[in-house]
Amino acid sequence: MDQPRLIIALWQISIGIVVQILAISCWFATAAAVPSLTIEFDLGATGRTLLVAAVQAGFALGAVAVGLSRITDRLDPQLLIPVGSLATALVTLLPLLASESLALLVASRVLVGVTLSCVYPAGMRATVSWSTPRWRGLAVAGVVAALTLGTAAPHLLEATPVEDWRGVLVACSASATVAALLGLTLRTGSHAARRSSAGDVPTERSERASALTTSPLGSRQQQRIALAYIGHMWEVYGLWVWLPALLLTLPGWIGQQIGLWAFSIVGLAGAVGCVIGGVVASRYGKRVTARWSVGISATCALATPALVALPVAFALVILAVWSASAIADSPLYSAMVGDAAPPQQVGSAIATQMGLGYFLSIGAIALVAALASVVGWQYAFVVLAIGPIASFVALRKPARSQS
Repeated sequence: MDQPRLIIALWQISIGIVVQILAISCWFATAAAVPSLTIEFDLGATGRTLLVAAVQAGFALGAVAVGLSRITDRLDPQLLIPVGSLATALVTLLPLLASESLALLVASRVLVGVTLSCVYPAGMRATVSWSTPRWRGLAVAGVVAALTLGTAAPHLLEATPVEDWRGVLVACSASATVAALLGLTLRTGSHAARRSSAGDVPTERSERASALTTSPLGSRQQQRIALAYIGHMWEVYGLWVWLPALLLTLPGWIGQQIGLWAFSIVGLAGAVGCVIGGVVASRYGKRVTARWSVGISATCALATPALVALPVAFALVILAVWSASAIADSPLYSAMVGDAAPPQQVGSAIATQMGLGYFLSIGAIALVAALASVVGWQYAFVVLAIGPIASFVALRKPARSQS
């Protein structure tokens, strides 16, 4: 790639990353205002789980619909991402129309998930279109790092003048609006599938039509990648959602620091993990790197009962390593799908895989909360090890096109 094209590619990927951070801040908007919401709506553990699961369910439904309808492959990112970001900004504000309605708040959370399903998979597709196969893992790692930072960003609003849930929603909505404006500058790179036109020969048209009518995860290779991704998703959101509760079990913990530490462990450590995973993958291969990652995260999950017996500083290091390894493999699955899927199906395959993974994450979120009420948070987190262990098995056989 010549230098001017490289500069354009880096610029487009960078803008795409910023857009993802700003838009995805709406994802965990209510997580930053749990104390305020708990008081006003008299939320128990079930109510808090419902708010989180609502976004997951909305995104899963939206991602599957996007994947099956091929929207991410039919529409350009510079259209889909701004529209999805602006819609996210608007539906985030819906609860302000009737601030006493829990039903409207839950419905808004579902719609936030649906609208973000037009932003995140399309951002993945745009990034894939600007990267060569060798560097695709690192490029997509930047987008997943943006997801982790955007997801964790609302925690920084804790103990600020906007910690009230209404102020949090307004701040996150404004962020998504900026994302919509920046998204207008995004373009599709040269590694995207070429659109059909009147000048295409019949063979090209028929090949493209065939690709758009087959299953987005049709090949065995794609299905194995999807299985590994689903195992990863079982773990990552269970950790992200309930990390503050786990932190409170550490001896001598100071509750006022929960927001800052949650952002540091989920956002900063997670982003670093994504970048390290991308760099390592460019040298040793995506499949091998993903397998290392899930092996480390499974070990950390199994070690959670011991955290209460360790010095707090040591426990925080283990949690940071867990967060980094739990998300480091995520961009590699999208990159592997980008390598394995036909060019006309990349966006659809990524979206479908995401939808399946996010559906499963709802079960993990609910199961951890249910187990915590019986055995305590430090033991409940052990069940998250099931996911990375399954991923480790799914990735056991090397495949030339995956590595």
